[in-house]
Amino acid sequence: NGDCTMSKINVNTIADASGTSALTIDTNGVISPSNPVYGYAEYQGTNITSSSIIPLNHNIFTSGGVTVDSNQFVIPVTGIYLITGHHLGGTTGNDGFSIDVNNNEICRAYQKLSTANSETSLTIIRLLSATDTVRFYCWGGEIHGNSDYNHMSVSKLG
Repeated sequence: NGDCTMSKINVNTIADASGTSALTIDTNGVISPSNPVYGYAEYQGTNITSSSIIPLNHNIFTSGGVTVDSNQFVIPVTGIYLITGHHLGGTTGNDGFSIDVNNNEICRAYQKLSTANSETSLTIIRLLSATDTVRFYCWGGEIHGNSDYNHMSVSKLG
């Protein structure tokens, strides 16, 4: 009658029709994609003043088709992404940066500093499309040039 009841599938690898591995499952039940989609970069250089893109120029790691072009992450496939940025303000006063998608601000961090070198972080989950670009932008004050404090990433969640 065409009914099929299955209670358990025992596999170590899930692959596409051509045999390319998509997921592995270890003995602890941990599922790992074979080609995760992510990008990570740091900024290293002189302090950046307002109205400037924060360069992605140090310790760049990408996978799953993410690329870096013109100091922006280029998204390879549509999906839900976690986007993070962490920066060290370089001056006293008003320091701030934003996460921009296709050159449009989607979130912003701001802090009024009474002392120099305070840290700020942004995190957002966003639906992105293939070919979208993600940049990090200093819109106020100054971003310190030390890579220990300037981290940016995109990671596809689903």
